[in-house]
Amino acid sequence: MKNQERIQKITEKYSGTVRLLSIEKEVLRFQSLSNHSLEKEITLEAGYQTIAGRFFRQDIPTEAETEYAINYIEDTLMSSKDLLNRNEVLVSSDEDLAEVFRKNGFTQSTFSRREVENLFTQYAYVVIGRPSSIQRSSVTREDFATILLLREITHHLGFEVIDLVD
Repeated sequence: MKNQERIQKITEKYSGTVRLLSIEKEVLRFQSLSNHSLEKEITLEAGYQTIAGRFFRQDIPTEAETEYAINYIEDTLMSSKDLLNRNEVLVSSDEDLAEVFRKNGFTQSTFSRREVENLFTQYAYVVIGRPSSIQRSSVTREDFATILLLREITHHLGFEVIDLVD
């Protein structure tokens, strides 16, 4: 689907401004969509592979590595006030993000900040030494980076929910 068709489809579903999030390998991409068009795009050097490669030395990062990653993500997100939620709907058509939720037994397409936080907590338990058998699938540093990024986005930018769309 062409980008303009995708924007049209997403903006038809929601009223008001939509913030489209893409957690890509190298960058985070935020697109503000309104009236069937792209109004603004901001990219940050904080994709899931960027975070995993820069901060995590193995699939299960240490507590210190996790804290360094959190600090970097927070600083990066807060570098632009334009990223703060202004009564927008947060949506993502990111297949990698959807896959992280599916791997962990989630089947719905809308997730509250609390549900994102709860999933992050399950990964954090592994980091602090809780047996990885609590996970329904194997833990990868890319999955950990993806859910960590989403957690920081919802928390620091003020989004209460995220909708995953096709």
